Amino acid sequence: MNVLGCMDNNAPAMVLLWRTTMDRRREAASPARPAPRSSTAILLDMASRVSLSARGALEDAGLRVVRRQSFDDVGRLLRHDVHSLVVVAVDEIKPTHLPGIAGVRQATDAPILIVSDTKELEMRAAAFDAGADEHVAPAAARIEVAARIRAKLRRQALAQMAPGSHLRIVKNS
Repeated sequence: MNVLGCMDNNAPAMVLLWRTTMDRRREAASPARPAPRSSTAILLDMASRVSLSARGALEDAGLRVVRRQSFDDVGRLLRHDVHSLVVVAVDEIKPTHLPGIAGVRQATDAPILIVSDTKELEMRAAAFDAGADEHVAPAAARIEVAARIRAKLRRQALAQMAPGSHLRIVKNS
């Protein structure tokens, strides 16, 4: 067992992180997956009014924005590179958008955020079923949208921790 960190009797709590040798061997045997660009998001701009607020929120969250105009453009981009987040900005979610959302979901594990004025719960639910992770109204405060984006990125980073990685908090008495 490899221990990263050390115990200090003077500290009230220490965090130990370890990975077993078998985990490292398993990682070495599996093909390397490209690392996500932690500072890049794709903005699918299908509604300029909505995308303006989404772009501002992405920039407030500290992300570089790559703008695309269609689901096909996003698919081509995802085949060549890995991104942290995909934002779909539309006025209203329509049934014609659902296959595109499903295609993006098949191409990436990155969170998909929908920014739209859609009031119909059925269409929003259909977007979630197609692969979207979050829906935000563009009227939401930019600071709230940026906070939701940062929360999605944090959850994504935690989910990508290597299997077998453990985090243990040891409290000294």
